[in-house]
Amino acid sequence: MSDDSMMDKLKQQKMAIAGALVVVIVLGGAWFLGSDEYEERLASVLADVENLRQVELKHKELFGEFVGAHAAPRSPDQASSDAIPWSSTPGFNELSWAPSNTDEVWASFSVTLDGAGFLVRATCDLDGDGEMARFEASHDQPARQSSARGVR
Repeated sequence: MSDDSMMDKLKQQKMAIAGALVVVIVLGGAWFLGSDEYEERLASVLADVENLRQVELKHKELFGEFVGAHAAPRSPDQASSDAIPWSSTPGFNELSWAPSNTDEVWASFSVTLDGAGFLVRATCDLDGDGEMARFEASHDQPARQSSARGVR
């Protein structure tokens, strides 16, 4: 094999390696940026659950009762990676509550009454993998993620 053909072959290998590195960097960067976006959305859902909890507590203080609310803007099993606009149910109307961003709602929210208290639930599937991220809060517990860490 001549020196020129060896050099050409070496150049081709270097170009192939460089191309593979570019693909890895681009895909890794897209995953990292996407991961940040998921974390921001999860944090927003968690904040909305805590805000709803605080509204329930204030309502009880002012009116002597908690208010249940059917799932909105969709049922938990319909949660997907697509955001939809907020569409309230009567319980949320009574509480005068809506999520922080009513144009892009990623989760399903509900309030269930249980004896002397309530349970706020939010369900979302931000990455569309079919595994639901779940959040909860109650009259005596602040908002927390109840599904496994990393589920989004």
